Formats: sequence, structure tokens, C-alpha cells
Amino acid sequence: MLKPGGRVLVLEISRPASSAGYLATKLFLKHMVPNMVLLLCRDRDARRMMRYFWDSIDACASREAILASMNRSGFSACRNDREFGIFSAFSGVKAEP
Repeated sequence: MLKPGGRVLVLEISRPASSAGYLATKLFLKHMVPNMVLLLCRDRDARRMMRYFWDSIDACASREAILASMNRSGFSACRNDREFGIFSAFSGVKAEP
């Protein structure tokens, strides 16, 4: 349990906002990476897992929905920082009662 004044940080890979970024990331994570895993590991289960990785990113809640949920849950100063369009850091401070 986080004490009042404590900080939370959630790191994740998020769906790219731009159409070009979305298509490039989907091509890489859904097709290229799973096929490279299959070639290197010769393990179909590992390939399936890597495809699922993209599917979970694609189905992820939007940035706005995550920030709204954090605010409703009693966090203040909620923010989202992104690097390279896909690496997200969500942070907030647990509000005082």
C-alpha cells in the first residue's frame, strides 16, 4: 500500500500515437520479432508469445484513460512521459487524505 505523499511510477510500452509509428511498430513487433525468435530459438511457443506481446500493446488502454484512472484513484500530479513514441512512464503522487 502506498502512503500519502508516496510516488508511483508505471513503465510500459504503449501504442504509438502516429499512424506511421503504429504501422512501423506493428510490423516490427508482430511480424519481424516473432519470426526472428522462431529462426533463432526454433520454438513456436516463443514465437506465439512474441506475437501476443504486440497484441497486448495494441489493446492497451489509452494514455488519457490511464491518467484519468490514476486521478480517480487518488493520485495528484499525474503525468505521462514518452520516449520514441512507445516507451511510457506514468507517474503520480498519492494524495493526502
